[in-house]
Amino acid sequence: MIAVGVLDSHGEAIAALSVNANSPRVSGEKAFSEFLPALQEHADRISRLT
Repeated sequence: MIAVGVLDSHGEAIAALSVNANSPRVSGEKAFSEFLPALQEHADRISRLT
């Protein structure tokens, strides 16, 4: 599982986004290189709405 925080306008964590994948189908390297940047981008977008 990979998770990133969603922050409010004060920098406090208010939620999290996560992705789970079947390890035989998705390597840890692929998860971090492909999923983590997308999770961070979307968490940042949500954070800007708060």
